[in-house]
Amino acid sequence: MSCAHLFLSAARFLEDSFGSELALGLAGERLQGAVFPFSIGARSRGALRQFVSEGGTLVCLDSATELPIEYFDIPVESALKGVEPSQFYCPGSLLEIEFDPAHPLAYGMGGTGVGFFRDSRVYNLIPDFESQHGQVAAKFPDRNPLLSGWILGDEYIRRKAAVVDMPYGQGRIVLIGFRSQFRGQTHGTFKLLFNALYYGAATPSALP
Repeated sequence: MSCAHLFLSAARFLEDSFGSELALGLAGERLQGAVFPFSIGARSRGALRQFVSEGGTLVCLDSATELPIEYFDIPVESALKGVEPSQFYCPGSLLEIEFDPAHPLAYGMGGTGVGFFRDSRVYNLIPDFESQHGQVAAKFPDRNPLLSGWILGDEYIRRKAAVVDMPYGQGRIVLIGFRSQFRGQTHGTFKLLFNALYYGAATPSALP
């Protein structure tokens, strides 16, 4: 199961309704590199939890990260939940992000980089985060991160987590709060997605 991944991407996949049922194949089948562009209902959420608990890796981008935050009982919450557009608004801008190159998700990235933020997600870490071995691979700096474009209320995302690695059972959940692959144009953050896919299949090893 260590090489099994499930990838949820793009806001439209998990828009406002989680009610539609999504069958995840026949009982007992493994999920290999599956992509499901639909809303996800209760039965399917249970299948996802089982998939990750048994060693799978769930990689979520942008608003798709709301599913594990809401239904998987992980110690992460949306930092922008309840914030009105009159308080924070970033409709499509390039923002500075601080990466931790020592983390496998940010392998090959510099200490700082640029991410494309379009009504995307940022995260608060609640107290059990460290005790459950969660890690932050990228965050926004303690200043206005705007590099190009437009942003209102930048203080709402300062120091907030942008990429999170959360163990879950025998597997893990990767939350990438922005679209690191946006329209195939954001080459500077492709590594985050590719690293997440490799990371799911990785096993610890000691250097000689």
